[in-house]
Amino acid sequence: MRFLAAAASIFLISVSAAPAELPTLHKRAAVIADGNSVHDGNLPDWNFKYHAAGYLAKGGCPANSNITTCYIYSLSSDPAKNTEQDPYGVTIQDVILNAPSHPADGRIRRYTFKMTLDPSLTYTSSNSCPLVEIVSPDENGNPTSAVYLDIRDNQAGIFAFTDTSTPSASIPLNQFTGKHTHQTWTLKSGPGGWADVKVVDEATGATLLRYNATGQNSQGTYYMRVGTDRAADNNLKPLKVYWGDWLGKYI
Repeated sequence: MRFLAAAASIFLISVSAAPAELPTLHKRAAVIADGNSVHDGNLPDWNFKYHAAGYLAKGGCPANSNITTCYIYSLSSDPAKNTEQDPYGVTIQDVILNAPSHPADGRIRRYTFKMTLDPSLTYTSSNSCPLVEIVSPDENGNPTSAVYLDIRDNQAGIFAFTDTSTPSASIPLNQFTGKHTHQTWTLKSGPGGWADVKVVDEATGATLLRYNATGQNSQGTYYMRVGTDRAADNNLKPLKVYWGDWLGKYI
């Protein structure tokens, strides 16, 4: 279970952001958050809410990403940029994109989307660096992630439930970066629930990651999250993600 340090649902955090350079290659991008201060609001698509200390823009993705409605987010390698304080006083970098919430009523819901992690990321530390999460409140009302896709220890892996140190399925980071992935997250919410995660390389059709996490993944309500929050330390590498073509529906 990953306890979310960032402002998962209320988006209220004190700001300690330093000026940050903007990515220069996204000439067709409509900037939503410039990375110089913390921004909150609604994305133009899919009823998502965003919270960003880092850079966030719509459009301008590489043509070969094959993402029709595409967003870019990035975090600097400089631990003094794209930062804010989490509720525990830890300095973090983040761009958080939250989908609409749904009741954890046992119905099955499927989410599909495309995502590419830019190959400029060549190293990840042992710190959590999530990309996709199923978020639901714990018994105290604090947002937690029971199942999530994380990049750490130079691996891309799916982590599930109480084991937050060992991925349930993983591949080396260099086999994940640069791949134009199509992801399918299917979940049955509430007691007796499960989550099936499949990450496919669109170019080859090969399955990069697959895991079925059986067990309760949500209670009360839940929502999907795309984005990253990570500790701002001296081991950071630049992070850039292209994401879009989101679809969520009951099946």
